Amino acid sequence: MVGERIKQARLASGLTLELVAEKMTEKGCPITKQGLSKYERCKSTPTREFMVQLGAVLGVKVAYFFSATSAVIQWLAFRKLSRMPIKAQEAIKAYAARVVEDHLWLQTTLFPKERPNFPQPCAVSSLEGAEELAVALRAAWKLGDLPIDSLTETVEDHGGVVVACGDIRDDFDGLAGRANGDIPVAVVSTHVPHDRRRFNLAHELGHLLMAGDSVGTRDGEKMANRFASALLVPADIARRELGARRRRIELRELGLLKQKYGLSMQGWATRAHDLAIIEQGHYKSICAVFSSRHWRKAEPFHFFGREEPSKLKRMTLRALAECVITAERAEQLCPGCTGEITTMKSSRAITATELRKLPRTHRQAVLADAAAAAQEEYMTNRQLTDFEAFDKDDQHVSHCDESGER
Repeated sequence: MVGERIKQARLASGLTLELVAEKMTEKGCPITKQGLSKYERCKSTPTREFMVQLGAVLGVKVAYFFSATSAVIQWLAFRKLSRMPIKAQEAIKAYAARVVEDHLWLQTTLFPKERPNFPQPCAVSSLEGAEELAVALRAAWKLGDLPIDSLTETVEDHGGVVVACGDIRDDFDGLAGRANGDIPVAVVSTHVPHDRRRFNLAHELGHLLMAGDSVGTRDGEKMANRFASALLVPADIARRELGARRRRIELRELGLLKQKYGLSMQGWATRAHDLAIIEQGHYKSICAVFSSRHWRKAEPFHFFGREEPSKLKRMTLRALAECVITAERAEQLCPGCTGEITTMKSSRAITATELRKLPRTHRQAVLADAAAAAQEEYMTNRQLTDFEAFDKDDQHVSHCDESGER
């Protein structure tokens, strides 16, 4: 058990055996790469003093090495660039496993009877089948035909675990798996815009809900992409917004639809092509424009989304408030969650146009923060409050002569 924990912590930190050995030697605990490998393979047992220093190097408490593994994850699909090394993939899996363990521990402690509300995976062998599966999920979760405000919160509200991975690698998109047999897990990169993050999460949902051997295959990826597009923008909605048939679509139109539904402009163009709203020739011309303007990775028309996982933090704060855990344990589960609440000040004032494009709840929060900041400024800035009353010489008085002329 200790060996597995050492390896998991090392992989999650992104360090090699050699680098850990060097850092331990610098701390006065000399060890070779081979010696550290023996610890990981449970061929020998380290001393407690060694474990204390190792915990400092790997960023975990000593107790972590002796805790039992509470989450066994079966990974299903890994979306990444071909250049991504195996060690980097292992680092992401180890980091995600640690987050999932913390999530499930809090979940079991606070909500022992709660189970995921996810449909059972079903066999899908065609793009049309993927489309139908997305419609079925919207129906099961009672999402209606409205734009999904936050896909991350939607998944979390139905018992899935979403892990945001931003500090490890920037050459992967997503990873899907199941913890302890039935807990859906989706890992998404935060190095991409929110619209792409939403699509990646929807893509991983597709893998979680499509049974069979298609995961990781070219056809499987196409079906997961089709599922993602259909989940974010159902066919009926696409046709309502664009029409049944179009000869041409303005790029600005795609931009506005992106801001409304959280699907990228490229995603909307592909959706229109998949549903035969536009013909192949026009679709190719749109793709050519995106390539020539370098919009493949950085599109115009920014989408303001809320795609940060929050359930782990909310559960941590609840457990802390109810004295289930200590403040130290809360910081271990969710670093920074117990810090002092401060007013966030943007380096640039948001424009009226940007404000109108924000979701209603986000817009209200921005306005509330601005009002609070203005009140604080008025109450503390003496230049705004310290002034003398006007006397009669300061007032503009209109006098009339006897003839009534001014």
